[in-house]
Amino acid sequence: CQCFSGYYGDRCIQFNPCFNSPCLNGGSCTSNQINNTFSCTCVQPYTGSTCSQINLCTTNPCLNNGVCKFDSILNAYTCTCTPAYTGTRCEIFKQCSSNPCLNSGICMDLNGSYNCSCLPGYTGPTCGISQACSNQPCQNGGTCLSVGNQFTCSCLSPFFGRYCELKNPCTVNICLNDGVCVNSTGTPTCICGSLFTGLRCETTSRCASVPCIHQGKLEFINFNDEIKSSCELNKAMPFQNYDT
Repeated sequence: CQCFSGYYGDRCIQFNPCFNSPCLNGGSCTSNQINNTFSCTCVQPYTGSTCSQINLCTTNPCLNNGVCKFDSILNAYTCTCTPAYTGTRCEIFKQCSSNPCLNSGICMDLNGSYNCSCLPGYTGPTCGISQACSNQPCQNGGTCLSVGNQFTCSCLSPFFGRYCELKNPCTVNICLNDGVCVNSTGTPTCICGSLFTGLRCETTSRCASVPCIHQGKLEFINFNDEIKSSCELNKAMPFQNYDT
């Protein structure tokens, strides 16, 4: 048998489903002779059983790394967004994704913003202020830090104390002759070198004029104001020098 166009087989009873070029827009047709059907391989951006639809995901409409999925039946697309974004095109940043609410506050996303619902004992836009800090207990520019329902004060120099209410008297060194100022409960105390004494290390010690020889070393002034020196052989007498 000599078959008409589109038909084939010994008796010309089989029809080539690709004969009429059912695949549109440059699509390639593949026939299945077993069940007499065809399938189309489409070129971008076309899709569908006959390549008649434009794949809307070809233009990458989903933003911020969202994944696009095209529905050829509905001729529409949907975006699957990453956790930090939402919206039909993943264009809205979820402010709560950065966990801005402190102290177990509950974050609620708003349109381009957020709101924190604070637990009892906390307040502020991010629930970062303890109610213990609400009356601003820290003085002299100190910063109140909440610790649970308690607070601590981070003080500016030279202030200290629970409320930053005390001032370090050693900020200006009142000690003379290289004396070291030590803050003792708010009262300055001077620690003097071996050659000076007095409340401010202003007085020269009597030991300063003792001529110890033979490698003798100045030691101390006892309660009777007796000057002693220690010598190489551990012998000591007021104002006495020993030969080794």
